[in-house]
Amino acid sequence: MQKNNLWRMPFGYTPTSIIIVGFILVGFALEIATNGNGFPKPIAPVNIFLILMYLVFLTIVYFIKPLRKLINWFSSITLAVTSVTVFILLIAVAGFIPQGGTENILFLKKIGFTHMITSWPYVISLLFVCTSLFYTVLKKLVNFKIRHIGFLLNHIGFFIILFFGSLSVGHLETYNIELFIDSPTHQGFYFDKLRANETLEFPGQQFIKRTVNLPFSLKMKRFEIDNYPSEILFYDSLGYPIKTKLKKEAGFIEKGRIFHFEDWEITVEKYLESATPRKEDFIPYGMDCDHPAFMSAAYLKARNVLTKEEKEGWVTCGNIRDHSPEIARMLMRLKYFFPTTYLDIGENSLTIGQPGKKRFASYVTMLTPEGEKIEKIVEVNKPFKYKSWYLYQTDCRYILVYPESTDPLRISTLQAVKDPWLKFVYIGFFMLLTGVVQMIWPIRKFPKDGK
Repeated sequence: MQKNNLWRMPFGYTPTSIIIVGFILVGFALEIATNGNGFPKPIAPVNIFLILMYLVFLTIVYFIKPLRKLINWFSSITLAVTSVTVFILLIAVAGFIPQGGTENILFLKKIGFTHMITSWPYVISLLFVCTSLFYTVLKKLVNFKIRHIGFLLNHIGFFIILFFGSLSVGHLETYNIELFIDSPTHQGFYFDKLRANETLEFPGQQFIKRTVNLPFSLKMKRFEIDNYPSEILFYDSLGYPIKTKLKKEAGFIEKGRIFHFEDWEITVEKYLESATPRKEDFIPYGMDCDHPAFMSAAYLKARNVLTKEEKEGWVTCGNIRDHSPEIARMLMRLKYFFPTTYLDIGENSLTIGQPGKKRFASYVTMLTPEGEKIEKIVEVNKPFKYKSWYLYQTDCRYILVYPESTDPLRISTLQAVKDPWLKFVYIGFFMLLTGVVQMIWPIRKFPKDGK
C-alpha cells in the first residue's frame, strides 16, 4: 500500500502552513538583518513599475503549462485560508502593540513588531494573499460566465483594497503647517526620526525638524473658537476631587442654575466665560479659552438646607495651567498669573473648571500653482480636500515671538496629508459592495401566488 506523500501536489493545510510560516520567518530574519528598518518604500515612478512587473509576471506564469499544479495551489482554498489567517495574525500584532511607541524595547523593534505594516513579514504575507486572489480571479476570467460577476467583483475589490491600501500606508505623506494671521506660507514640516549613534550631523538627538515645500500656499484670515461652559467641581478637606453623579452637561455652569451637593444648595448668580479680576470682583474680558491669560469666573451662593448657613463669593478656574516657560514668565512679568479660587462649604470646597474647546476653525485662503484662490474653513473633523491632499485642523496655541514680548501670537496648526492611492481603495470598497449586492440579489426569489 502506497503511503501518502505530504509534499505531493496539491498541498494540504499542513505543508501550506509550513511554507507560509517559513517565508514569514525569513521576513523576521530580514528585519533582524536590517536592524528593524522595515521594507524599503519605493517612490514613484519606481513603485508603479514594480506593480506592473508583478502583475505581468503573474500573468505570464499562469499560462506556462509545466507550472499548472503550482498555479492550482496558489488559487486553492487551502492557500487562501492559510495565508489570510497568517495575514490577520500579523495585523493583530499591529493592533495590540503600539506602532512606533515602543522604540525603547529594542527586540520588538528589530523583529518589526513596532512597525508591522511596513515590515518584511507583513509584505511577504501580503504577497501570498494578493497572489492567491490574483490567480483565483484570473481563473474565473479565463472561464468567464455571467454568474461569476459577483464573485469577480468581490475578489477584485478585496485585491485592490489590500494591495493599494498597503501601498497607501507606505507612501502616505504627512506634514504639519503652522499658520499666523495674515502670514502666507507654502512650507510644511515633519519630525525625522534619527538614531543618535548613526547620525554624526545631529549627535545625541532622536528627532530633527525638517521642512518641505508644499505645492500650494496658505494664509489664515481669522481663527474662531467656541467653548463649552465651565463645570462645577467639588473638593474635600485634603484637596482631592469629589466625584458626583452629575453628567458632563448637567455639571455645566449657567446663570440661575442650581446644584445640590450633600446638604448644600448652590445657585449660580453670575457667570463670566472670559473674565479679568478687579480688587473685589471680576468683569468681562474678551479672550479665547486657549489664551494664556484666559480665565472664567462665577459668583456662587451656597445655602445649607439643614443649618440655614449661607456662603457666597467669586470662584475662578485661574490661568495657571501647563504653559510653556516663556508664557509663564510673561504672565508673571505682567503680574497676571492668577491661581484657582474656591468657596468653602463646610469641610469641603467648590470651584469651576477650565472651559473645554467645543469647536475651533481656521479661515484660510489657498493659492494653487495655477493661480487659483480657494477660500475654505478648516475645522476639527471637517477637513479641506484639494486634489490628493487633505487638510485637517489639529491644534491651536499661543507663542512668544520675542522673549520680552507682552503680546503672544496665536498659531493654528493644520495637518496636510497626501494619499495618492486612497482613490483606488475607495474603488475597491465600491466593487466589494457591488459584488455582495449582486450575489445576494438572485437569491431573493419569491414563489408566485404566495405558494
